[in-house]
Amino acid sequence: MKELSLDEIKKVQLDILIYVDKICKENNIEYSLAYGTLIGAIRHKGFIPWDDDIDIILKRSEYNKLLDVLYSEENGKYKVFSPKDEGYFYPYAKVSDLNTIIREKNWPDYKDLGVNIDIFPIDFVPDGEEKAYYDSMQQYVRCLHNCLTDIAYAHKNKIASLVKRMCRFRKVKKCRRKSEWYWKDKIEQLTHIKESQNIACIVDGDYCLWNKELLEDYIDIKFENILFKASRDYDKMLREYYGDYMILPPIEERVSNHDFVAYWK
Repeated sequence: MKELSLDEIKKVQLDILIYVDKICKENNIEYSLAYGTLIGAIRHKGFIPWDDDIDIILKRSEYNKLLDVLYSEENGKYKVFSPKDEGYFYPYAKVSDLNTIIREKNWPDYKDLGVNIDIFPIDFVPDGEEKAYYDSMQQYVRCLHNCLTDIAYAHKNKIASLVKRMCRFRKVKKCRRKSEWYWKDKIEQLTHIKESQNIACIVDGDYCLWNKELLEDYIDIKFENILFKASRDYDKMLREYYGDYMILPPIEERVSNHDFVAYWK
C-alpha cells in the first residue's frame, strides 16, 4: 500500500467536508466548523499548516439527523462510522474515505476506517450540575474505551509504566464485565437532557461550557477557498475554549496531535 503525504491527507479530508456540507445543505442541517478547523479558517483561511484533521460540531438533534442521512447514503466512496456500529470505540461519529485506510499508533484498527473527518455532537448540560454531569460522561467514555481497546501505556520509567499497566488491567477487567452496548447506552442516556442554558461537547475530553446561543445563528466562512458554515459567534466560541487563538504557538509546538499513517488501498 502507498502512504499518503500530508497534502494528500488534507485533500481527502477537504473532499469529505465538501460531501458532508452538501448533505447538510440538501437536508437543512445546521453545523459549524470547530476547534482547530475553525481556527484554521479564521487565522490561516484553511488548514493550520501543521494540522491534519477536520472537525465539525452540531447540536444533538442536528447530529442525529445527519447520521440518519449518512447511513442511508451508499455512494461507494464515503462511509459514516458512529457508536451505532459494533466494536466502534469513539463516542462521536466519523465520515471516512473508503479508498484509504489508516493505522493509528494509540488506537486499534477499526474495520475500513480510513482518512476521515470528526463529527461531534453538542449536548445541553443540566444547569447547576455541569461538572458532575461531565465527569459522569467521561467515566462512561473511558469504560467504553476499556471495554473495546487495549491501549498500551508507555513510560520512560519502567516501574511507572508497569504500575500504569496494572492499574489499567484492573479498570479493563471491571469495564469488561459489561458489554459495549451497556456503556454505549449509559452514554446515550446522558444525552437526553431537556433544554438548558449551557451546552458542551461532553463526549470530548476537554471541559468547556458554551452558552446555547453560540449554536443558534450561522454564517458562511472560507476554508481553503470554499464556503462552509460556522457559528456567527465563532470568536467568542474560540476564545472561551483556547484563549487568544490568533497567537501562533511556539515553533516546537507546531506539530500534529495525531499519530497515524494513512495508505491508499
